[in-house]
Amino acid sequence: MMMRNLFLAMLLSLLASPVLAAETVVGTISSAELKAHLEEWGYKVFSHEDEHDRPQLLVNDGSEDHEDHQHGFAIRMTGCSPADAVFYDRRCEGYQFRAYLTPGFPIEEKIYANWNREVGRTRAFVKEDHPRLVWDITIKGGVTWLNIRNTVETWRGELEEYIDHLDASVLE
Repeated sequence: MMMRNLFLAMLLSLLASPVLAAETVVGTISSAELKAHLEEWGYKVFSHEDEHDRPQLLVNDGSEDHEDHQHGFAIRMTGCSPADAVFYDRRCEGYQFRAYLTPGFPIEEKIYANWNREVGRTRAFVKEDHPRLVWDITIKGGVTWLNIRNTVETWRGELEEYIDHLDASVLE
C-alpha cells in the first residue's frame, strides 16, 4: 500500500510539473527569421535580394579574423511566396547554402568531379573562374530550429573540408 501511494505521488508530481516545451516545427521560414536565429547563434548576417530579387543572407562566422570570403557564405532562400511581398517577409520552403572561393591557383576539373563523387550532400563546380560549393535544403514538411542550426554547422564543416580539398589538389 505504501509503495502504491509513493508511486501515485510521483505520478501526480510529474503530471503537475510543467511540461517540457517541444521545439516548434516549421515548414516555411522567412529570411528575417533565419537572420535572427543566425545572429542569435553568433553569426554576422547581412540580408538583401540577389540579382534575381530572391531573398539572400550573407553570413560570416562572427570572428574578426574571418572577414574574407573563405570563411563566409551565402544562404539563398528558395521556394518563396508571395512574390509581391517584401523580400524579408516571403515564406520560403527551403534554402541553398552557397560559397565561392578565390584560391589563387588553377583547379583542374577532375577535382570538382572527385568532390561530387565522394561527398553526397554538396555540389562543387566552377563558374566565372571561381570554385563554387552549393547545398540545397528543403524544410517543406517541417523541421525544428535545432535541425536548421545543425544543418548550418554541417555546412560550415563541409565548406572547410572543401577548402582543404582544393588546397590538397595543388599537391597532387
